[in-house]
Amino acid sequence: LSIPDVPLRFTLTDSTGVQYIADSVVVHFDGQAALVVSGVSEPSEYASNPDGKPTQLTVTAAQIPNAGTSANPLVQFFNAVTDAPAIDVVLPGGELLADSISYGDVAVPVQLGAGSYTAEIRRQDDGSTIATLPFTVGTNSNGQLIVVAGFVDPVANRNGPPLRLLSVDAGIPTATPVDEPRVADQLELEAPYPNPASSEARVRVIPSSFQRLEVSVFDVLGRQIATLFDAETTGGDLSLTWNAAHAANGVYFIRARQGAQVVVRAVTIVR
Repeated sequence: LSIPDVPLRFTLTDSTGVQYIADSVVVHFDGQAALVVSGVSEPSEYASNPDGKPTQLTVTAAQIPNAGTSANPLVQFFNAVTDAPAIDVVLPGGELLADSISYGDVAVPVQLGAGSYTAEIRRQDDGSTIATLPFTVGTNSNGQLIVVAGFVDPVANRNGPPLRLLSVDAGIPTATPVDEPRVADQLELEAPYPNPASSEARVRVIPSSFQRLEVSVFDVLGRQIATLFDAETTGGDLSLTWNAAHAANGVYFIRARQGAQVVVRAVTIVR
């Protein structure tokens, strides 16, 4: 956008037509901006922000730096992770790209050569690494806004998306859709991993609707020995772990059932 000092009003509506927010943003700088939609629809149903910041849906006009060159663009990071504390973004060699940016804040631009990178997302308070994520600095613009998005703990946030980096280049109109809970055309249950397993096995389930989903473990005699999930789904992939530490060696079956759809995967326990 290049519309200085113009108030822009937005209404955010989910895929079912429910309106969550009507917000106004004033773009008060003479340059290009990315309109970043961040936050969650129902804060009480998601993990709170560790720094106490409000996490309801909002629209932020974040300026895209464009004073660099195509060979060495300016890069600026925006923290859109509702359940993250203030973070640092650091290259593996120790170069600091973003210093102590809280949720909803933007970092000071830094200059980077065009190319592929890996960034460590660290807690600012104790320096521990939350995630290591790839990103690319392009050669087709003078600046780039990189949004740290997703959740630190997807399970505590209705199985939302994990952390990742989204980017918008200066001079390139880009629309990045807000994540909506994903549902498959048919119920999907991916193969357990590892398989064979010794102490635990992980599976990923993609629901086919928003109705009740049951994921259970059975032995070869058909006896149910564990329940991994039993609730209505809110959409999105489910990553589930079966703690098989007390299971005897042998073959077991992980069954996902939703409505009339049933998918079964075998897993072997070997120690």
